[in-house]
Amino acid sequence: MNFQFHTPFLSNSNQYHPDNLITLTSNLPDPTISVRTVDEVLKAIEQGKVM
Repeated sequence: MNFQFHTPFLSNSNQYHPDNLITLTSNLPDPTISVRTVDEVLKAIEQGKVM
């Protein structure tokens, strides 16, 4: 087996600097996940609706 991995080019690695990632993630909107109840899913399946 060959375990030689590609090393990223150093000039491109600045975009992945922790400070840049922290800034990026702090500007993201709050995640909102709509979770359906089992009853809602079963009812939709019975009615042939796509979820």
